[in-house]
Amino acid sequence: MLLGGSFIVDYNYSDYNEENIDFESITEYDKEEIYLLNIQHSADIIAILSSILSYVSTIEGIELIYNKYDNNKKRVPNPDIPAVQSMQLLMLSRVMYTAISFLRYQHLYKRKINGDFNFSLEPNVNANISNILRTVGTYYALIAAIGIYNRDIAQPIIGI
Repeated sequence: MLLGGSFIVDYNYSDYNEENIDFESITEYDKEEIYLLNIQHSADIIAILSSILSYVSTIEGIELIYNKYDNNKKRVPNPDIPAVQSMQLLMLSRVMYTAISFLRYQHLYKRKINGDFNFSLEPNVNANISNILRTVGTYYALIAAIGIYNRDIAQPIIGI
């Protein structure tokens, strides 16, 4: 898919169905890692779609303001709609990232208890705290976007 001169490519996992990989030998740990990375891959795509909707909202907002001063007024879409949709998708991706972070911590904690992981878990604790804070921040941003959307429907700021 082409977006703004860049390509977003869905990774072709089927490349690994070649004879050179023995799927039977993949450890349970690596299977869990692949599982989490696949979820993260989905969350990344959702976050990209969220950013695209945010971009659409920004462009529509600019058009809305310019239309206010245009003698040939035209019907302009409500920029709050893609803004709310963007925040909804961002919230979904943030929840997914947070869940992944905690699952990853649980996996590493089990490995540490078993003596298979000799590193500090502090970076993962920090990642969990970061993900919680970002998720809470995104929740409040979503509530704000919905509030602005509802306010604009009841009392349009520009009156279109």
